[in-house]
Amino acid sequence: MAELTEKGREELKHQREERDKRREEFLERKEIMAKRDDTIVVRAASLDIRRLAFVLNLGDVAINRLRTGMGIRYEMKDVAEIIEKFDAQSKEMIALVTEACKKAGIEFKVPRWARTAEEAAAEEKLAKAKA
Repeated sequence: MAELTEKGREELKHQREERDKRREEFLERKEIMAKRDDTIVVRAASLDIRRLAFVLNLGDVAINRLRTGMGIRYEMKDVAEIIEKFDAQSKEMIALVTEACKKAGIEFKVPRWARTAEEAAAEEKLAKAKA
């Protein structure tokens, strides 16, 4: 195995320092973003969730732009259709997460906004019974 020359060692050291500097800048940007009021932090232990978080972030930007431009730059009907589809997909995702949590033995409570009328009524009945 060939030995690194002094110049080669210096180049590797420089590359490591640059990589470490970029990583530190990236972490600083993440910390600044996490402190914003319009930001939530999502723990993403799996690649699946990282991909989904990336897609959701772009979707958030697009939905926000469509909502603020509805009736001005974008047809209300078109925006409403997209928002309805987004809502339907969100509820499908809740169902999938519910199934995954059940299989993994993790307690999961469906958020109020995603509950069906029947689920909300059953929950209210249960709450009254406990009272």
